[in-house]
Amino acid sequence: NASKQKLTSTEECVLVDTIMLASHQGIPYGHDDIREEANAILRNHLGCQCRTAGKKWVNNFLRRHNDQL
Repeated sequence: NASKQKLTSTEECVLVDTIMLASHQGIPYGHDDIREEANAILRNHLGCQCRTAGKKWVNNFLRRHNDQL
């Protein structure tokens, strides 16, 4: 399954940290915000031609990290 994930585990940890930091500052992250942040990470290391994270990806990400978020 790890080979099918769009983001590395480290990148997902960074995304979790970003969401948590924003939350502590009173800035909620919705599904669209999470998807946009994930896609920015993907573009950063794969370029503009990469496949983007979709709605299902966000739901799976939230399921993977439900103990932290």
